[in-house]
Amino acid sequence: MQKNSFLTLSVAVLLVFSLQVSAQDAQPEAGVTPSSPFHIFDRFGDWARLNLLTFNQVRKAEIKAEIAEERLAELKAVVLEGASEDVVNQAESLSTAVAEEVETDVSRLDEEGRNIADLTDKFNQLSLRHQAVIEEILEKAPAESREALTKALEVSKRGLEKAGEVVLKQVEKGNLEKERAEKIAERTIEQLKKQVENRSEALKKITEELGEAPPELQERFNAKLQLLEKELVNVESNEQFKDLRERIREDLKATVEDAREFRKMHNVEDEDSDDILESISEDGAKVVERVEKILSKAKEKVAELERSVAQAQTNGKEIPARVSSLLDAAQKHLTEAVAAFEAKNFGRAYGQATSALQNAKNGNKFFEDEDSDEERDENVLEKIEEANKKIAEAERKVEEFKSKGGEVPAEALRVIEEAKKQVVLAKEALAKSDFALALRHAEFAKKVVEKIGALLERARKAVNSGTSNTLRVETKTEVKNEEVERPANTASSAARQPQVRQVKITAEGFLPRELEVKKGDTVVWTNATAKPSWPASAMLPTHDVYPEKGGCIASAFDACKGLAEGESFKVQFNPIGAWKYHD
Repeated sequence: MQKNSFLTLSVAVLLVFSLQVSAQDAQPEAGVTPSSPFHIFDRFGDWARLNLLTFNQVRKAEIKAEIAEERLAELKAVVLEGASEDVVNQAESLSTAVAEEVETDVSRLDEEGRNIADLTDKFNQLSLRHQAVIEEILEKAPAESREALTKALEVSKRGLEKAGEVVLKQVEKGNLEKERAEKIAERTIEQLKKQVENRSEALKKITEELGEAPPELQERFNAKLQLLEKELVNVESNEQFKDLRERIREDLKATVEDAREFRKMHNVEDEDSDDILESISEDGAKVVERVEKILSKAKEKVAELERSVAQAQTNGKEIPARVSSLLDAAQKHLTEAVAAFEAKNFGRAYGQATSALQNAKNGNKFFEDEDSDEERDENVLEKIEEANKKIAEAERKVEEFKSKGGEVPAEALRVIEEAKKQVVLAKEALAKSDFALALRHAEFAKKVVEKIGALLERARKAVNSGTSNTLRVETKTEVKNEEVERPANTASSAARQPQVRQVKITAEGFLPRELEVKKGDTVVWTNATAKPSWPASAMLPTHDVYPEKGGCIASAFDACKGLAEGESFKVQFNPIGAWKYHD
């Protein structure tokens, strides 16, 4: 009897909690995550909402969208807390699965003629948020989880395209007011533009560190730009958005120019994209004509790939699985592009034609190289070996620098880590017979690791001059031509008074994201949100350098007791180091 009462109480609590969360418009907090054994009860509560309390099919789909938001918040939380690969993979799987269910429901309910105006709006917001969150956490996740997260990014892209398609259908059916459709389209462009700007800033930072952006990040940025460009085409070419075009004409032009500038800045210029952007900026009437031109090019390239594959098979040549997959994807995208163009959905036609064209081009590269597979394989392996030798040489230089008492800059370690990552990516691309991509990764590894010498020399000069780099402070200076060591507080450095730097804790995270401080400076964290916050440092050796206990299992380097709204926590930085913090 007691057991039954306990189960009933547990279910009741879960259901009440779930209902409270769903009532909120904003993205829910992560709550219990897959890293907790109690997460199963959270999922049971969601199941109960869908199967015991909700019977209307449209409302069920809306609840799934709310659950998808919660699962997305959980995925972000487990990555940022440094959870294991298994936990991250589970969170990603749960998040992606429910997002795909919502996409399926949206398609089915729209085909049934249901009024799904609210659901479509929710799905659009979910897909936009999915894009932003996955991009934010992708490089922070365990390396083994990144492939799954990259696929999740594709799912959200597909969902965003589906939401845009259904918005137009709902307007045509009279279920969605034109003004609301305009707001959805305007919001989509605004948020995608913001995401592009964020990615651009991240790429600039990486380029400053490594000399140029890694190939996979360039590809991802290019895909993000194409998504923004597709939405611009959608607004520019659709009659439903005529009033919106006139109202935000100057904003559209500014966004177009920004997109073109981003392509130049990050070396992802594309002739077809530039044509489309130019037509939007100068003469909107030509947009459809340019989309048709890209569609024709896609047809030509897909046909070329089909002929090459057929000829190779006739000659008894084995076709790599990757090339077959590229052909299948190109054919599928082309079919959808043609259907979208005929339906006058030119934004979707542009997006699908661009994807078909890119897949076909990548597939054709396999046949453009006159070398045999064995020769290409050998060439890539040679480049990988060269990269490995340069990495080994860089590690030797680092050890030599350390043996002489030098403090190895974080940038140097980051460069070696990136070079090793690129070698792994080169091997993965080679295993898929993507020789061109494998070469790009191997060449990038060689190029980036060559920076080690300059970084170590700069660190050596920094020690001699008493200067410091990002969150790195010097405590002494070596004096050349003298057999003595003197403290850094000479006349030049003693004149400088310690500074106090402020960090605000917001719903978006720490602002600013980075600080440069010198010895003796203090950093103050202030919680500007309504929920508690615990600014905490990275893993060891942080707590070796700051061993003083702060009243809990961590050190005085962490806000052990937590910060309520308006409360502050401060640390004075003295030892040399680069310190990373998380909440």
